[in-house]
Amino acid sequence: MRDDLWENTTLINQAFPFNIFENSPTGNQILKLHWHEHYELILVDQGEAIFQLGGSQIHAAAGDLLFVNSGQLHAGYNDDPTQYIKYYAIVFHPSLVGHQSANLMSVDLMSQSFSNIIDKNSNYYPQLVTTIFSLIQEFKSKNNGYEVMIRAYCQLIFTWLCRGYITSSHDDKRQSDAARLQTAQFKEMLLFIEKHFTDRITLSQVADMVHLSPFHFCKTFKKLTGLTLIQYINLQRIYEAERLLRTTTLTITAIAEQVGCGSINSFSKIFKQYKGYSPMSVRKLH
Repeated sequence: MRDDLWENTTLINQAFPFNIFENSPTGNQILKLHWHEHYELILVDQGEAIFQLGGSQIHAAAGDLLFVNSGQLHAGYNDDPTQYIKYYAIVFHPSLVGHQSANLMSVDLMSQSFSNIIDKNSNYYPQLVTTIFSLIQEFKSKNNGYEVMIRAYCQLIFTWLCRGYITSSHDDKRQSDAARLQTAQFKEMLLFIEKHFTDRITLSQVADMVHLSPFHFCKTFKKLTGLTLIQYINLQRIYEAERLLRTTTLTITAIAEQVGCGSINSFSKIFKQYKGYSPMSVRKLH
């Protein structure tokens, strides 16, 4: 059974597990924390943002390229929720490059993960970026036979990644295995928060769930999500509040109470802090 953090990414179809998303999100969180089996390339086209990939916080600006490994928790944040940001998310399943599933990867190439930051100084960077722009153009034009061309581009991209961006040492592998285990434990805990964010959740309660002291929990939580515990809980409350503002006739005060916020004033302040606009403006629009 999947959890709420797992994203059932919209792909073209099972025979052609690929898609490109052109995103221009608003608000503090521009990419909700999630994971999937697919590989993902993130190309920042305009603006700048902070992406949280597998425990690393990466500041990315226009022209930067990031890679998300299969199964990695990842999210994106904008320090200024009013700042314009546009990025491409290129998503493809490992089967598109010859592997039946992300969990049945063979050969030494597939026993390692790829670097999240695509180094512009690498010898393979020019070929990689050129191929990615060709891939995007091919996907947009959708000429006859474009599926065959996209599959070929994905395999070529995968080749450049294997040659220039694999993390290969035994120490890295041991650390990666430990990180995967810890991430799996945190996925369960984060799911608990998403189901119970309207209740009072204590630091010691969630720290116990992942077998860490409160001190080490706070450090690890921030490393994996890019947020503090209270920031993450508040985000869940804001997501639900915006849904209720758009789809119900409940008063703003009632919504604030329903999502677990103390007062209407603190709710409005937190909402605007994360979204860049007030709850009243959402209600007026809908």
